[in-house]
Parts: sequence; structure tokens; C-alpha cells
Amino acid sequence: MARSYPRVLAPLAAAVLAACGGAGAPPAGGPTPRGGPRTERIGRGAEAVAAVNVHAIYPTNFTNRRPLTRAERTSFTETSHYDDVIAFIDSLKTLDSSQIATGDIGKTSEGREIPYVVASRPRVATAAEAKRLNRPIVYVQADIHGGEVAGKEAMLAMLRELTADKNPNVLDSLVLMVVPIYNADGNDRFGPQAVNRPSQDGPEMIGQRANGQGLDLNRDYIKAEAPETRASLRMFDSWDPDVFVDLHTTDGTYHGYALTYAGSLSPAAKFTGPFTMDTLLPAVRRNLLARERIQTFDYGNV
Repeated sequence: MARSYPRVLAPLAAAVLAACGGAGAPPAGGPTPRGGPRTERIGRGAEAVAAVNVHAIYPTNFTNRRPLTRAERTSFTETSHYDDVIAFIDSLKTLDSSQIATGDIGKTSEGREIPYVVASRPRVATAAEAKRLNRPIVYVQADIHGGEVAGKEAMLAMLRELTADKNPNVLDSLVLMVVPIYNADGNDRFGPQAVNRPSQDGPEMIGQRANGQGLDLNRDYIKAEAPETRASLRMFDSWDPDVFVDLHTTDGTYHGYALTYAGSLSPAAKFTGPFTMDTLLPAVRRNLLARERIQTFDYGNV
């Protein structure tokens, strides 16, 4: 996992920021490689660019960074347990509570509280306060499948980087809500990666796809059988986010990109679906290419 984990985390965090409109403007004269010159090229024609050195985007020197995720503490050989996520959030709040509010959306079937972090400048703690700011509310959910760990780790690190940054950033223009470990029970059903996620590239020990009841939470939003689902729906209803991002990690899909994306597949998304696929996500793709030299593409199960 030490080889490929940062390769996924870096573009994932960058993509969420780009979707939020938080990346900086592209430098004058076009994009500049980050991490030194590279000879290999990705893409074709006008979109062909030098391959990104993702280690220049995701931090590699953790000396002055606190708190650290379990992945960072173990050189990306392990992923965070539930208790690690809670300790990380508590430490983040202790370091600076002026930008974040924390709470839980509800409890899992095994009684674990599902944590959330709301980050904004100025700080908001309730949906009513967020609405009064008259800013977009972006709701990012990770770990709906317990073994799909990249989103969980990337969002914890992203919250740290954003709140530690004293310069203007995305927190000054929107309200960011992060649920980093939605399927907390499944996350902690650790087993060998070869069993729980046989085609995923690490880590060696990983959680399971289903929740504690054996339900796939990504197939439960209509019947709402799981307590996690009902808690999530209550948050949607009360916070009414403008953008919802659900983070996954692939298990056996072959493509030439560290990061892919997909819009809503629901037939109910009559207006937001086309806007997401035809306007929002192509803009994210262009921004990542111009600003970070990261190539992304539509998700495809090959």
C-alpha cells in the first residue's frame, strides 16, 4: 500500500477541493509541473501533459503536521480504525476550534456514533447558521463500504491542511461537511485484504463492504433499513446540501487513472444529473488538469 496509497489520496483530495472551487488559479502562461521535470506523458493531443508527481501534492514531511492519520503514522501500510478517526477529530478540534464544529449524525447498528466535522470561516455549528452565511454547503461522505479506505484517509488529511492554512482557502467561500467514517462497523470488521477486498491494492488488513447488519449501505437509500441510512437521510433533510460527494475505492476496475468520477445514476436526478455530468464534473476535470496536472476520467467498470 505504501506505493499506491498516496497516489490515490492526493488526486482525491485535490478533486474534492476542485469540485468545491477551492484550488488556486492556474499560473500565468499555463500549468507548471509540480515535483520537478518528468519525461513521461499522459493523455493525448492537446490534453497530453507531464505525469504529476503526486507526492508533491500530498504531504510527505509530517514533522510539523498534527494530528497525523494512522495511514501517515505507519507509512501508509495501515488504515485508520474507528478509534483513530475519533482521536484525530478530537485532536483537530483541540488544536483549533475556531473553524470547525463536530458532532454525530446518529449511531450504527452496533452503537458507534457516526462522526461529522463542519469546517467553515466563520465557524458554523448548525444548519441554520450555515444557511445564514448564504454559501454553498458541500457534504462529503467517505467509507460507505468499510474496506474502501482512500476517502476516509484523504478527508481527514484535507481537513487538517485546510484548517491549518492561514491563507484564504475554500473554507472562506463555502461550508464543508465531512462524514469520514460513515460505515463505522464495517470499517472495524478487519480481515485480510485478500479476503475482504481481493482486487484492491492494500492495505494488508482492511474492513468489510457491508455494515454490522450485513447490509450494503450503498444499496439502502430507498428502503432505509439500516440506522446509518436513516441518520444520513436526516442530515440531508436538515442541512439540505448543495453538493453531495460520496467517496469510493475501486476493487478490480482497470483503467489508466488514479481517480475517476461518476454523477448520479438516479432517474430522479432529472435536472441535477445532467448538470453534474455535463457541467460540474468536466469543470473539475479541467481544473485538475490545468492546476495540478492530474488526469481524471469517467468511472468505468472494465
